[in-house]
Amino acid sequence: MPTADKGSLSLTALPINDYKVWVQIDAIWRNPGNLPFELDVKETVIGVYEIKPSIEAGAVQVKADPGDLGMPLYSVQPYGSARSVKFEPKSESLIQSHFVLDRGKIYLFRWKLYRKAEKKYSRTRFIMFDANTLNTTTPVETGEAEAAEEPQGS
Repeated sequence: MPTADKGSLSLTALPINDYKVWVQIDAIWRNPGNLPFELDVKETVIGVYEIKPSIEAGAVQVKADPGDLGMPLYSVQPYGSARSVKFEPKSESLIQSHFVLDRGKIYLFRWKLYRKAEKKYSRTRFIMFDANTLNTTTPVETGEAEAAEEPQGS
């Protein structure tokens, strides 16, 4: 089953003024296999979530919406209006997206990449960003096969 393997996710931040910061998120997705695979450009999405100071202590679910952080403040389909995107065998692809965020807050970026296939399969990467200090965390990557949605029985 061809799919993206571990790549990298990073952020670059540039203060615009005392209240706003420009953020560039870079993802390198790799296809280490011998076969190409096509992305689901409509499902692949970057979500930006604010981690509010009022969040309660305990485990936090962020893999699906709405998770414990609610719906994303911002979301973007990084492939825009592309009809098709393929990852060629033994390749690396750099994809970038940009955001303007408020300073003084903490954000979680979730980049979920889907392979176009009968059975949904995705890779998810997370990176946290402190827009006050302009520091990021080490990215976390997960991959999971998602069960296709079953029709609701009558």
